[in-house]
Amino acid sequence: MTSIVVRQIVVGYVRESGNNKTQASGSVTIIESGNRKLLVDCGNPYHSQDLISKLNNLNIVPEQITDIIITHNHIDHCGNLGLFKNSKTRTHFEQFEELEKEMNIKICRLQCCHSNNDTYVVVNNILVAGDLFENENDILDETEWIGQSLNVNHHRLQRLLILEEHNITFIIPGHGIGFSVNDSHLAKLRDDIYRNQDEVQIMLSDTDNTNVLLRDQKNNRWVVINDWKFPNIEDYQKVDFLILTNEAASLDNVNMFTKATIVMQNDIIEPNSLFDNAKNENYKKTKEYKIGASISVSYADGRLSVCVIAKSRESLFIIASKCVHLLQLF
Repeated sequence: MTSIVVRQIVVGYVRESGNNKTQASGSVTIIESGNRKLLVDCGNPYHSQDLISKLNNLNIVPEQITDIIITHNHIDHCGNLGLFKNSKTRTHFEQFEELEKEMNIKICRLQCCHSNNDTYVVVNNILVAGDLFENENDILDETEWIGQSLNVNHHRLQRLLILEEHNITFIIPGHGIGFSVNDSHLAKLRDDIYRNQDEVQIMLSDTDNTNVLLRDQKNNRWVVINDWKFPNIEDYQKVDFLILTNEAASLDNVNMFTKATIVMQNDIIEPNSLFDNAKNENYKKTKEYKIGASISVSYADGRLSVCVIAKSRESLFIIASKCVHLLQLF
């Protein structure tokens, strides 16, 4: 098997420069495997000579870089693309798939975190994070990153899920030196997620786990995802929100939920066919709709996703109408 070498050749930074101004430059990482030399980000355009010098220290010239991945389109991460005229900039899934197979790496993309399209790279247990993680301290102090996030709750959740899913032990952040992940980091990320959540009881259908009933005891709120066959007609009137994930099978008895606000695709309709214009405009703009502190509905690529995080320390994720996993984070 071809060995893989990962090096952070430029350490990114963010620092105050006086006169109410800030300087920033993104980290640059090189991944070498076989004949491939992949650059993840290429830094600030004002520091091009420093980048060339760092490559020269490894006996590499820009013409030898075969591929480039930009974690997100901010100038401090993509400002030196013009130096690498022989390189192929990878931006599409098909191109990612080719690199993943040839280099034995994972390339993943997220929306609505630090930017509208955040890409990260996983090599074994190493995460090249872009600005999903700005530096080690941003785990300890959320104010380091939340001001730059498009969707704080979604971003906060993804930071933990990435580390859990890929068993990450080392992070190369977008604006700091690489660091090892320890138990205190994971504990803090979990605590940030659960701190202000409601107590929600998650009840999966006995026959089909695409149908879910959520009971928010604190707020006396019932939420149904897709469908739920109640034994008593009166129970349908107790449902406050009905979330439909675009499956025809979910519409069999939708007319029974006469007192529920219905979320389907990128529309929110209240009882008596009322559309709250401001609420719908915000949903279409942000692609997220919050129900209390614990239930979040997201709409992307023609699909609804529902995420539930409760103080019971359960997390439920539903993509389209499929319940992908019930994840115990503790």
